[in-house]
Amino acid sequence: MPARALKELEISDVEDILNKEEWRPPFFSCRVESDIDSLGDPALWVWVVYDVKEVDLDAAHQAERKIQSLISEAGDERWVYVRFRTREEDADTDDDNDEDSSWSDDSAKSDTGSVNS
Repeated sequence: MPARALKELEISDVEDILNKEEWRPPFFSCRVESDIDSLGDPALWVWVVYDVKEVDLDAAHQAERKIQSLISEAGDERWVYVRFRTREEDADTDDDNDEDSSWSDDSAKSDTGSVNS
């Protein structure tokens, strides 16, 4: 029996959903990517960037649940993986991956976006 097709929003729609939320500091921004996960299923990755040196685990879990709920309530049926970074870690990643368009130039890759608070 073939697998049922999942409802998938455009990355720009996911960004709009996340942009409408009033995120509190130390939330800085997030990036949204779409890809296939290790099980072969379509999934979203939301990379949350915090403007602190260390991310508070309780705040991270609350943000993760909120992001997953917002995307699910909008109708996207993909699994949402939420990952956290500090601005410093994000800058290090940008430096290390200049050749990776998903980090250095969001507009160059159609399935990658960026959300700023």
